[in-house]
Amino acid sequence: MTEDVVRPGSFTSTRQLADTIFSYLNERNLQKGELRGHAHGIIAIGGIAKGWIAIGGVALGGVALGGVAVGIIAFGGLGVGIISFGGLALGLLALGGLAIGGIAVDGGAVGYYAFGGGAFGKYVVSAMQRSPEAVDFFKHWFPCLPMR
Repeated sequence: MTEDVVRPGSFTSTRQLADTIFSYLNERNLQKGELRGHAHGIIAIGGIAKGWIAIGGVALGGVALGGVAVGIIAFGGLGVGIISFGGLALGLLALGGLAIGGIAVDGGAVGYYAFGGGAFGKYVVSAMQRSPEAVDFFKHWFPCLPMR
C-alpha cells in the first residue's frame, strides 16, 4: 500500500488519507474477488469499519482501533489522530515505536516536545540530550515517564 497509495507529502488532510486508504482497499479486494466485512454505524466492527467507535483491520472513527486506525483517538499498527498510539503514531499527541507529533513519546520520537531513546525536536529528552524545558514539561504533564 505504501508503494501504490501512501507517499510522503501526497495528502493535505487525514480525511483525504483515510478516504484514499479505504478506496484502495475496496478496489484491491474487488480485484481479488474478496468480499470483506464493511461496517458503518455508531459502533462499527468489521474488516473496514467507519463509526463513532470503529474496530477493524482499517478503522475510521472518533475512537478507532485497527491495523490502520484514523480517528480523534486512534490505536493501531498505524495510528493517525489527535491522540494516536501505534507502531507508527502520527498526531498532536503521539505515542508509539515511531511517534511523530506535537508531543511525541517512545523509541523514535519526533516532535516539538519529544521523549524517547532516539528523540528529535525543539525540546528533547533522549539518550543524547536533555533540554531543561522538555524535562519540566514532561515532569509536569507525564509524571509517570522515567526522568533520571
